[in-house]
Order: sequence, then C-alpha cells, then structure tokens
Amino acid sequence: MRPLRVVIDTNLYIMARLSPGGHIATWLQAAPSSPAYRIYTSPQIMSELEEELIEKFSMDPVEFKDYMSNLQSGLTVVLAHAVPRPPAAGVGWGRLLP
Repeated sequence: MRPLRVVIDTNLYIMARLSPGGHIATWLQAAPSSPAYRIYTSPQIMSELEEELIEKFSMDPVEFKDYMSNLQSGLTVVLAHAVPRPPAAGVGWGRLLP
C-alpha cells in the first residue's frame, strides 16, 4: 500500500514547536521512518513558517535553522504552483469553469 501523502499547514508546525511533547510533534518526529505517511511541504510554507516563528514568536534565527534541519529530515519539499483565488461569495466554481 502506498503511503498517505500529507501537506501540513504552517499552524501545525508552530503547534509542534510550541508543544514538543504533543501529538503533532510526535507525528512529525515519526515521519522519516513511517511507512504509513509521507509529509510534503513547499518553499512557500517553509518561508511562512520562518516568518511566523522569528517575527511573531521571537525565535532566534540560529535556533530556527536548527529546528528546520531536524524537521526537514522527515519532509519532502516540492515546488507548489499558484492556485487561483476562490470566486467571490455567491459565485460557484461551476459558473467559472468551462
């Protein structure tokens, strides 16, 4: 069976950092050796994570680099493509697509 492919939101990485003994941190730590799932991320997500942890949570940039080097061992980085914004309220996707 193929492993489940997972993309994690920036907020979950922050939760894992703030609660290192929590469920999300444990899940991230298990990712490199888990046959059940593979975690994917993008440069955009990692950039947002850096901005949030350093600017909003006052993490030292050196500490952030250490955190990222530990974290990235369990991640697969892929290039993300831009996705169009959702339509305005009241306009369904079906009306916009051919």
